[in-house]
Amino acid sequence: ADVVSSGPFTSAGSDDEGESTVAGTQETVGTQEDKRFEAVAFYAGRVFYAGCQPEERGELAGRVYYSQILRNKSNASRCYQANDPSAKDLNDLVDTDGGYITINDLGVVHAMVPFRQSLILISTNGCWEIGAGDSYFAPASYIVRQLSDRGSRYRNAVIQLDGRPCYWSEQGLEIIAESEITSFPEVQSMTDQTIKTFVQQNITTGSVSATYDTIDNRAYWTFQPSGETETRVLCFDTRLGAFYTWTIDNNGYYVRSIDHFDNDTDERLRLLVQSNPSESLWQLDFHKQDYDGNKDFLNSTDEIQYSAFIEAGYELLGDGMRTKQAELPL
Repeated sequence: ADVVSSGPFTSAGSDDEGESTVAGTQETVGTQEDKRFEAVAFYAGRVFYAGCQPEERGELAGRVYYSQILRNKSNASRCYQANDPSAKDLNDLVDTDGGYITINDLGVVHAMVPFRQSLILISTNGCWEIGAGDSYFAPASYIVRQLSDRGSRYRNAVIQLDGRPCYWSEQGLEIIAESEITSFPEVQSMTDQTIKTFVQQNITTGSVSATYDTIDNRAYWTFQPSGETETRVLCFDTRLGAFYTWTIDNNGYYVRSIDHFDNDTDERLRLLVQSNPSESLWQLDFHKQDYDGNKDFLNSTDEIQYSAFIEAGYELLGDGMRTKQAELPL
């Protein structure tokens, strides 16, 4: 999307629709960039833009642009103030203006996610919070606070777990949660006290793709351990607070991403696969148990049966006199 801006202002004049122009012309004043933002979010009645690639950043480096209040769709691209800042009179910022926020050492923003009363920025250099100043967000009243220096490692692995932003850093899986002491957002590790060794041994190279199943409240991350040909899926059940894994035999194919979607008749997990990175993608779906085709996988040509299994073993649980049985992780 093209965004016109030169800080939180433009030059003199205004056309009938409120677009700031040079007096006597219809030329929009400001810096017009033709680079594409990769992170977009709605927050405080505005559209926020960030996430240009480093080689494309130019004047956009370290900036998060926000639009004017969305009275109509044309306001979405107006990241500047309505009044002329060089005018002798009536040059003040107003609460409905657009503009940009400069954050030093921001890095490349992978995602922006509204959380509680704030906008969370997840970037390669860390995690930031943009929030309201006195009582609401406005060009002259906002706060910027760094939550963590643990940056995002994989752009496609940023998801929301029950409304809480979650991402992968170099150290493991991070989640944004509300502090029990201050009630402010903070970054917490989901893996340091649980599966840290597994993460360090298996998720070190390659790419990670993620999705969240809002029906079953489960998160899925696909990855390929170093030196292995099989694709692994790390699953997290938010209701149980438990991690477990799947293994997918690639059979000559490379899993690019995983996604979840649902409609009125079906709910599925979808894998996008290809034989090598230069060839076109193939779609592979996991179906519900009551799917009419009675098969678990579906690709572009045929359906494939999938055999699921569970392993069980004896657990004494402090009592050797009684036989007990408990499920073991797969």
